[in-house]
Amino acid sequence: MQGDIDSGVLLPLVLAYIVFSLGLGLTPGDFRRILAQPRALLVGVACRFVLLPLVCCLMLQALRRWLSAACSPWAS
Repeated sequence: MQGDIDSGVLLPLVLAYIVFSLGLGLTPGDFRRILAQPRALLVGVACRFVLLPLVCCLMLQALRRWLSAACSPWAS
């Protein structure tokens, strides 16, 4: 059951440590810059929540077509 301990306890703790460490490096100037130039934040959010899922969906559809063609008994 080593995998359960690794994925259930250690991984979240390591991730929390990394996020906390990155957060300690933020300064008030970083937040002022986001308020002064919100376009960078909006582009990042749009890419993360719109573009990334769309690209993944297209890649999965292409992979599915390729696999179905490759696994077909009539494929040569």
